Amino acid sequence: MEKQSLNVASKKSERKMQLPTGLISWDAVWSRLTIGAEERTKFVESHLGKNIAFQVRAMRARNDWSQQDLADKLETNQNAIYRLENPSKVKPTLSTLKKVAKAFDVALIVRFVPFNQLVNWVTGTEYMEKGLTSESLAVPSFSEECGVVALGSISDLKEPSTNLADNSGSQLGRFSAPHRIGAASAGRQTNEAA
Repeated sequence: MEKQSLNVASKKSERKMQLPTGLISWDAVWSRLTIGAEERTKFVESHLGKNIAFQVRAMRARNDWSQQDLADKLETNQNAIYRLENPSKVKPTLSTLKKVAKAFDVALIVRFVPFNQLVNWVTGTEYMEKGLTSESLAVPSFSEECGVVALGSISDLKEPSTNLADNSGSQLGRFSAPHRIGAASAGRQTNEAA
């Protein structure tokens, strides 16, 4: 009987230590973004709110701090920390984010990125970070990133596909999602460099 209960306990601890499975597929997220500019705006806002809230909560838990402990370090009240950790309420200023970074002694990166890089990050897809280059500073728009060309008429499309409309209502042509580095190709690039 003891052996059986040890096996059950062991299996429970194994489940806790499993890595995330990447339940969000790259193609599903990208497809959502092709719906239109409003959908992309909602996605970015949702991602920002969740990411900040969950990161602050995780770092606070890692340090075994209460919300009041963090509030004291930021010279604010506990309700402000509650709002910061609530994805539907979080709207921090850069000044607040700098204070949070200082309190946890971590770096803070705030920058604009192409949508495919955001999708890679959200879905856990490997990608090549280019660092501080002129290419990374001049971030392409969604349509530039996709290589989309405005068409005069939807009938110009040769095959049915997902079509985009820009803010003026004109149709944008068929596109393929930007190239993303998968695990296999990332491994090949690493081996070639070695």
